[in-house]
Amino acid sequence: MEQPEQQEEQLQPSGPPVPVEKTESTGFLVGMFVLELVIGGMILSAVLAPMGRTSGARRSTKLDWQQRQCEIDEAIRQQEAARGADVG
Repeated sequence: MEQPEQQEEQLQPSGPPVPVEKTESTGFLVGMFVLELVIGGMILSAVLAPMGRTSGARRSTKLDWQQRQCEIDEAIRQQEAARGADVG
C-alpha cells in the first residue's frame, strides 16, 4: 500500500489551471459525432443487407403472379367468346 506522502505528491497539480479552448472541445464533439455516424451506418448496413438479397425472389414471385393473372384473363376471354359464338 502506498504511503500517505506519496499519495499527496500524486494529487498535486503540475501547474496552474489552463482553460480549455472552444475549438478543442468542439473538435472532440465533432469527432464523436462522426464516429457515431460511422458505427450507425455500419449497423444499418448489416441489418439491411440481408433484405436486399431477397428482392430477386420477390420480383420473380410478382412476375409469376402477373403471368398467372394474364392466363386467367385470357381463359375468361376465351370462355366469353365461346359463349358468344354459342348464343349467336
